[in-house]
Amino acid sequence: MRKEIKFRAWDTQAKCMLGGGGMQLNATTGELNHLPSVIPMQYTGLKDKDGRGIYEGDIIRHTRFNWSAEGYSEHQTNLILAAIVSWDEERCAFRAEGKLEEGGGFGWGFPLGSDKRADRTEVEVIGNIYENPELLKEEQ
Repeated sequence: MRKEIKFRAWDTQAKCMLGGGGMQLNATTGELNHLPSVIPMQYTGLKDKDGRGIYEGDIIRHTRFNWSAEGYSEHQTNLILAAIVSWDEERCAFRAEGKLEEGGGFGWGFPLGSDKRADRTEVEVIGNIYENPELLKEEQ
């Protein structure tokens, strides 16, 4: 099976999302060439619960149903995180880092995908870091 490699980009001058425009993959070097005003975001190869592609820079709501882990309260059965999708260079994998919706600061990091400590997981794209920065603000 071949991984689909595609990008979208945020144009910092026009303040809009581009569906791959302004970028070109150099077949010789494998580098992504892009305009200076464009911030590329790679597709993770995963889709959310509604079938939308998940990209770097997306803000997701990640719900783990009937989640349990040794050392954690029995009351944390449905663990919901608001998280930012990014590439983890050290682990060579996409990951999400976020905060518990019921309080708690940023710092929870996890690989994108399922969690064996939950009966099932659900991911929903709720925005991105450029068009929806208000989703990242801590509640007062």
